[in-house]
Amino acid sequence: MKIALTIAAITAGLILTNPNEVSYANWIALHMQTHACQNQGSIACQTIEHLPKDMLKPTLEQYSYRQNFVLFSIYTTQFFGLQERSVGIGGHFFSV
Repeated sequence: MKIALTIAAITAGLILTNPNEVSYANWIALHMQTHACQNQGSIACQTIEHLPKDMLKPTLEQYSYRQNFVLFSIYTTQFFGLQERSVGIGGHFFSV
């Protein structure tokens, strides 16, 4: 019985903390600013550098797709040849 309650509690916790699109948009904007420009000559880097900060988040939202698996989500962002795939689980994002 304790095992079933533990599994139910963990499942409920994951469902409640599955990050939404707004959280992802905030995370991916910061992530792209810090990681996209590792290749300085890329179109993605040039676009991100010249895009005003307040426009980056809504721009990246247009290039992002969410697959919701209830307990976690997989997000894919394709932006000018740069592809970022991330897993959102437990209120956090992890690049894969």
